[in-house]
Amino acid sequence: MRIVITNKKGGVGKTPIAFSIAKDLDYSLISNDDSVIEEIYAKAIITNKPEILEQAVYDFGGFADKNVLKIAKDSLVVIPVTKSSNALLRTIYTIREFQDIAHKIIIIGAQHKNMKQYLHIQAEIQKEFPKIEIYPLRHAEIFDQIIDYGLSVNEIADESKLIAYNSRNIIQEYNTILKRIKDVIKEESWFTPTNRKNRDE
Repeated sequence: MRIVITNKKGGVGKTPIAFSIAKDLDYSLISNDDSVIEEIYAKAIITNKPEILEQAVYDFGGFADKNVLKIAKDSLVVIPVTKSSNALLRTIYTIREFQDIAHKIIIIGAQHKNMKQYLHIQAEIQKEFPKIEIYPLRHAEIFDQIIDYGLSVNEIADESKLIAYNSRNIIQEYNTILKRIKDVIKEESWFTPTNRKNRDE
């Protein structure tokens, strides 16, 4: 299954989330961000012309490629969003763009500092999309370390008991999201082309 991490708004944490999820799933990571990702992850592919691959996480930061919608069709689309008004507005545009083609959309309320900020994100998104799944993922130093260390959230936690303890609540939030993603992958693997057609009718 393909996983698309995207948002029309930059700076919402797409790349570290995409990188961590790809590592924890042992998936390829496809990105157009010419950064250190290719150096720190053997399964990273940097390209401006992404191909459709299964068992891949796509980091669509800044993508303007016409194949994006083809890649996102029947995929799991994960949209991180922050509490800023601009991020929320662009997230709504992003959901509209993908809602009719994605297998499922999951929203991550990212980089908030307290539950009040997360509930604001949740309320604003659910005004227009009341049934959409939204999960919290608070800001923490561990997300600043992902790219620096070349490790996923869980790998960093395994390396350092201190980080694991200090970031335990955030790690739990991350693993709730990761488990949901794994559940969606498992559900999708059950569908044959015939089953998928029957499901959609």
